[in-house]
Amino acid sequence: ATTFSPEGKELFSPNHYESEYYLLSFYGRLNYSYDNRYMITATLRSDASSRFAKGNRWGLFPSVALGWKISQEAFLRDSDILSDLKLRLSYGQTGQQDILNDYPYMTTFTVSYPEACYQFGDKWETTETYNIGLDYGFLNNRIYGSVDYYQRHTKDLLNTIPVISGTNYSSVITTNIGEMDNKGLEFSINAVPVHTKDWKWTVGMNYTWNDSKITKLNVVDSEANFVQTGAISGTGKTVQVFMVGERPYTFYLAKQAYDDNGKPIEGQYVQPDGSVSATETKYATNKSALPESYLGFN
Repeated sequence: ATTFSPEGKELFSPNHYESEYYLLSFYGRLNYSYDNRYMITATLRSDASSRFAKGNRWGLFPSVALGWKISQEAFLRDSDILSDLKLRLSYGQTGQQDILNDYPYMTTFTVSYPEACYQFGDKWETTETYNIGLDYGFLNNRIYGSVDYYQRHTKDLLNTIPVISGTNYSSVITTNIGEMDNKGLEFSINAVPVHTKDWKWTVGMNYTWNDSKITKLNVVDSEANFVQTGAISGTGKTVQVFMVGERPYTFYLAKQAYDDNGKPIEGQYVQPDGSVSATETKYATNKSALPESYLGFN
């Protein structure tokens, strides 16, 4: 990067910045099917990232999925209405290493900045997911789709938290401490109204519902411990938070007061107890920037 004046004169010498990181992964999968009715898929992956210290560099992430094709059982095999019915059950883990800079575990000394501390957050962030699903088809699969329900738990989320004075070079450290839960429902249905030798028309609808909640952010969690986010450009203000008991990106705002005619009262705000005063008290709105549901047509 080089800075020039409006006349083209070089004001500062060029600054150069270079960094790198490495990912190494081993991945294996085993599929087994018996009599086209019972199926199992087992997956094991081992990942290493140079962003973690040597002792925590590798992460092992297994998953397994079971399938039962109920429509191939004798009591349903000859059905003229039900053409496909499959029950699925799965569990798996995934890892996340896309954090901070390329060498966050190394001790860094920087004058008068909070970053002048030892990085304790040096483990893989891990997400566990349980899923149960049902695939269905009727009338020779002229109507088909699936239903899935999942629960997901993420642990070792990175967060910057205060620490006791004297225990570190700074009063804050970034460490693997956060946790979050997700659960959701996914549903799809498709139909083939026309299917001839020359023409096939398929229509479909899908619906997704998801609920997320942060369950841990600090050693001791309280209403006062939250992470600000959602910066408003050029103002130095933020309007969202990560807070225990709330969805990610929950809006954290003061509530404007209005008169009897519906006009805003300048400098007056509604307090959590319902009263009105000039104190600009902010609180979680229980509304998040993340959608709770999606609906699609195709």
